[in-house]
Parts: sequence; C-alpha cells; structure tokens
Amino acid sequence: MNPVDIITVDSVSMQVPPGWEASRQNGEALVLAPATGGFRPNLTLRTRPFEGTAGRAATQEAAGVLAALESPQVLSWNLWPYSGAEGRWIEYTYETPEAVLHVQQWFHLRDGLLTTCTATCRTSQLPAYDQAFSVMAGSIQAQDGTRDG
Repeated sequence: MNPVDIITVDSVSMQVPPGWEASRQNGEALVLAPATGGFRPNLTLRTRPFEGTAGRAATQEAAGVLAALESPQVLSWNLWPYSGAEGRWIEYTYETPEAVLHVQQWFHLRDGLLTTCTATCRTSQLPAYDQAFSVMAGSIQAQDGTRDG
C-alpha cells in the first residue's frame, strides 16, 4: 500500500504521517517509518473483542512481556483517558542481540472492543520518533459501524 493519510482496522482509524508506509494484513495495521537503514521504527494497530477493562488487558500484556522476554525493563504504566474510553499506556525496553528496543503500547476499550497500538524503535531512535508515535496513537478514533471480517 502506498503512504496513506488514514488506516482503518475494524471500526478504528488512525492517521499516518506523510512518508510513512501503511499496510493491512490479517486484521492488523502495520505502519513503517521511512527507511533509513538499520532497524525500521514501526507501529501496529490491532483490535479484538475483550471482556474486561483496559487495565486488565494492559496487565495481561505486561505479564506476557515479562514471561517472554529476557530482562525487560518496565519504564512507565499510565492511565490514558481517551475520548470517553478507558485506556492505559505502558512503556518498556528489552535487549535483542542487535539493539535495545523501546516499546510503547496504548490500550483503549470501548463497547467491548480493545484497541492496541504498539510502537517500537531502537532506544537511540526514540528522540526522532517519539512525537510521531504519540501523534499517531492520539489520532486513533473508534467509528460507529460494523467490524471488518
């Protein structure tokens, strides 16, 4: 897919900055920063039905991260009030053989639909991409209508 202004998954849409590449596959959106060599910062957007709270979903995700990754560092865990929907925002880092990666995840729950937005970059890339990640996550909007199949 060519760079787009808006990408939608189910009934949730998000703005995509100029120059970033957006695609959809298996019900998930992938947004890639412009290629500059090395690790390519990216953001995924996915939705799924969820019975519970956004806090519970974030807790389950964090538990999975702690179990799956070697020595992750949880940096922050915040409430993320979003357009009348309950939300959470967590940040953590973890080491790979190639680099230390910085991950930010935003969760919000509306009408039983959990939206998860995950931004990943090298820790050294965060100053260059943090603002774009925040703008994309902040642009998420749940639309009325049916979910994608």
